[in-house]
Amino acid sequence: MFENCTGLTEINNSLIRVKNGYYLCMFVGCTGLTSLPDNLFNNCIYCNCAGMFENCTGLTSIPNNLFTNINNNNFIELFVGCTGLTSLPENMFNGCRNI
Repeated sequence: MFENCTGLTEINNSLIRVKNGYYLCMFVGCTGLTSLPDNLFNNCIYCNCAGMFENCTGLTSIPNNLFTNINNNNFIELFVGCTGLTSLPENMFNGCRNI
């Protein structure tokens, strides 16, 4: 959806409102992103994410509550190539009941 949007620097936490869906390579190569908002996937009850933030090399942090209230999940290569990440939140997947 936003592949290689290198000028994209932030995402609003109300952007993703679909309750059921597949999110494939949505922000691949968005090198301008440095962080992600809290509760970005709060409304996604059933979702499968593959390569969502692949090669977002500008990402340096991920919020602890990125994924909340989610069932039936598949997370594949979610942050592959995100070379700017130095740590991950301890409870990042706490809201995911069926990962």
